[in-house]
Amino acid sequence: GEDEDARTLTDRLAELGGRMAVQTLDLIEAGQARQVGQDHAKATYCKKLKKEDGRIDWSRSAREIHDQVRALTIWPGSFTTRNGKIVKVLRTRVVEADSDAPGKPGQIVNLREGFVRCGAGTLKLEQVQPEGARAMNWKDFVNGSSIKEGDSFD
Repeated sequence: GEDEDARTLTDRLAELGGRMAVQTLDLIEAGQARQVGQDHAKATYCKKLKKEDGRIDWSRSAREIHDQVRALTIWPGSFTTRNGKIVKVLRTRVVEADSDAPGKPGQIVNLREGFVRCGAGTLKLEQVQPEGARAMNWKDFVNGSSIKEGDSFD
């Protein structure tokens, strides 16, 4: 889905996989299972993820950053920095995919709504976790910090 993340996908696939395992065991027991080899031409390799893979590059598009946040929910998580402190980005939404709105990548262009300018488009930060604090919605983050409209994430 458009806003499905790694955690919800893992849960959904675990349920489907469990049902498929039972069906497959039933087919094996009945002697009706058939083997299908992997198409090695379509197989891909994914490198092991490192913590640094979660760093947000604000020059990327809002869609790419949103997808990064969704994909890395379980590990390593997505993060940015502000004044040398880590801010984990837990949930986002693409507001404008392709816009030429003013502001530079990483700049907060609407403080109240949590809109951050990206290389292309604008991203809404819905849930964040400042270093040393609990996860919180954007409004609570703003209320508990000295952040201002026009400030930027690194």
